[in-house]
Amino acid sequence: MENYLKEPSPDKQITSEIIASKVRCIKAPYNPDAIIFSFLISKYANSEGDEFALSLRGECPIKLEITPSGRVITIFDKQYNIGQTSFSSLFPISVDDLIPILAGMFSSVVLERRPLTEYERNVVSQMENLGVSVEKNIKIPNYKHLPLFSSLTMSIDPYIPDMTGNREDTIKALDELGIQATDKLEDLDEAKLNTLMMRIASSVMKVNPKFDRTDLITDRVYYMEYDTLELAFTTLYFLDVRGIGDLFQLVYTPNYAETLITKFRDDMAKGFKINGLTETTQYYIVDSTLRSPILLQLIFIQQGRVRRDKPIFIKTQEGLFTSRYFYVNSGKEGLIRVEDKYNSKD
Repeated sequence: MENYLKEPSPDKQITSEIIASKVRCIKAPYNPDAIIFSFLISKYANSEGDEFALSLRGECPIKLEITPSGRVITIFDKQYNIGQTSFSSLFPISVDDLIPILAGMFSSVVLERRPLTEYERNVVSQMENLGVSVEKNIKIPNYKHLPLFSSLTMSIDPYIPDMTGNREDTIKALDELGIQATDKLEDLDEAKLNTLMMRIASSVMKVNPKFDRTDLITDRVYYMEYDTLELAFTTLYFLDVRGIGDLFQLVYTPNYAETLITKFRDDMAKGFKINGLTETTQYYIVDSTLRSPILLQLIFIQQGRVRRDKPIFIKTQEGLFTSRYFYVNSGKEGLIRVEDKYNSKD
């Protein structure tokens, strides 16, 4: 995980100040946390019936920015530096908004490969009164409710060679360890759990030598049947392949998360391959059947093979594709065919 200096403590009144300003326009970067926070604001700022605008390119009196030193919120001429703390964690906690707040917070944590800030840890602690639970356990998606083979197949961070995206090899590996594919993590005795963790760690170290077994154990945050790690992967995936419309619906109808997670699991169950990575002067080309440039970047960042400031293009039989996350000047949503004029610059 990447390390950060001591974080500033955000002003708890920022959200109230934005809503009270009666401004109906927020400029935000094309980032899942910023977009979710903007939609949360719009959800409660429309009380007077005025149409609310999320601007991804034009100027607004309220502006969200992500800078090298952290996040900044500008309200007219006043600036708040909130450090690495997610925008979504500033929103008042309520049962109605718990799922989108968690989606925004943990998509930020996963995307940036960072620990929770002190402010975010306090937010999660307050959420425990509404049914959120925290435990130290293995970092694979939704091990409480999914069979192990499914959790391991969907593990993006850590990326596990011969398991991630490969259902058949995952089942074979579990069988070699004496573990049934349909077993859940809680079904394993201590000996089998240790053996599984050693297998995962040794596999990951083949592509990420800095990884060790202790990186597998972290704070895991659950709400009902929602695992925040799986929720974050799902949020990032659908921002890539379909765009901000799904995030809007997630905010306004939080149980829409069930639909997104089910579809994400279905897509991941089909498996995917990563056949190669090529670097050009302007971007990376990944030959892969995984359709999410963000998740592909996340995989290669773990291995130290890509930089965050260069976009990821996916190579398919139909051509090169990327998402608006990397191609911000595009007005299109979902996967975007890269224009020939962009390619010809290299």
